[in-house]
This record gives sequence, C-alpha cells and structure tokens, in this order.
Amino acid sequence: LFTLIAGHTGDFNEMLMHILEKQPNTQIVCIGFSLGGNLITKYMGETDRTRSPNIIGGISICQGYCAIE
Repeated sequence: LFTLIAGHTGDFNEMLMHILEKQPNTQIVCIGFSLGGNLITKYMGETDRTRSPNIIGGISICQGYCAIE
C-alpha cells in the first residue's frame, strides 16, 4: 500500500513503476480528484525523473487551487 500525500510524488511514481513492471504493456492515464488532482498535475509536470512512455496522460478534476494565478 502506498501513501499519497500532496506534493510528494515519489510514492505515486513507485506505484506506477510497480504496475508497469508486472504489466509492461499497460497504458496508464493518471486521474486525480481534488487533492489527488493536485498530485497528478504536479507529477505530470515534474522534470526531475523520466516517466515511462506507458503513462499516456493525466486528468485533474476539481483541484483545490486556481492554476491561472
């Protein structure tokens, strides 16, 4: 079980890599709601690690902040 805390995407990345290790042909769309939406947005925008090409997109729903400001 992985703990997902907003702003700490390392656990989320490890979970995805574990899934892809077990199912290497899987394509993944990351979806998050509210605080999970913040996590997905941060994860998809990070440049400090290389995401697998199997992660084909991300959807963030009802984030808790205004992305324009």
